[in-house]
Amino acid sequence: MRSEDTTRPGAPAGHRWTWRTVLLAFAVAYGTYAAARWLGAGEGAAHANAGHVVDLERALGLDVEGPVQRAFDAPAAVWILNHLYMAAQFLVVPAALLLVRHASVPAFRRLRDVLLLTWVLATPVNAFFPVAPPRMAGIGVTDTITASGSSALTSGLSTALYNPLAAVPSLHVAFAFTVGIAIVMTFRSRVLRTIGALWGPVITLAVVATGNHYVVDAVAGVALAACSYGLLRLPAPRPALGRLAARPSLPAAATLVRAGTAVGAAWAAVPLVPHGGSGHRTTTGH
Repeated sequence: MRSEDTTRPGAPAGHRWTWRTVLLAFAVAYGTYAAARWLGAGEGAAHANAGHVVDLERALGLDVEGPVQRAFDAPAAVWILNHLYMAAQFLVVPAALLLVRHASVPAFRRLRDVLLLTWVLATPVNAFFPVAPPRMAGIGVTDTITASGSSALTSGLSTALYNPLAAVPSLHVAFAFTVGIAIVMTFRSRVLRTIGALWGPVITLAVVATGNHYVVDAVAGVALAACSYGLLRLPAPRPALGRLAARPSLPAAATLVRAGTAVGAAWAAVPLVPHGGSGHRTTTGH
């Protein structure tokens, strides 16, 4: 396996994505995601927003989190779904990137860029529209991961590694469908293609059954991943005449990360209306 990835043949050395660059990009995306909980609205707003989500689901007939959890309330099913949820981001996404990179460099670039852009676009939503997950919303849904002893999502270590108030959109679901589609499109193996086709729906079931996401979160995650893919398919703008025309363009992902930053600034300017509140946004963290 080669140690570097160029955006196009003949790209200047300064515009190559080495493995170090890829790891740094994901580390920055993760750090921004983790910091979002301290930069936006606080836990009170997250619980109020969860009320909005629950009201929306009830109006649409999608409030099935409790029934789904009860349908899979068997020790073996709970164990499997808990571990699928915990492995999806930290094990499966890196493994899929390595696997796809080994099979097809263009497919790897698409997967890498969609994952990064989806993460960037989700960050301002997490910061300025925090939502408490079903297990924290007081709607009768259990935290199956903590209750079963598989892990403790409420521990200090766990909450230091992830944002518990970032329910909308579900990055678990967004990444799962992105990875699954990449595997289906990259490999000819019937086994791998079947796993890829099932991975998104299975993780959607896992995030709902474990009490970590609403159905609306999953829909939002799929929509955000599709939006990221569509943005990356847009043709690059033509450079201006003269000196700018001679400058090589940056990789699509780098350009869209800047766009994501602009999106974050725009979200910051939008007032958040708490559930039944007065219409101003608080800025204290959890």
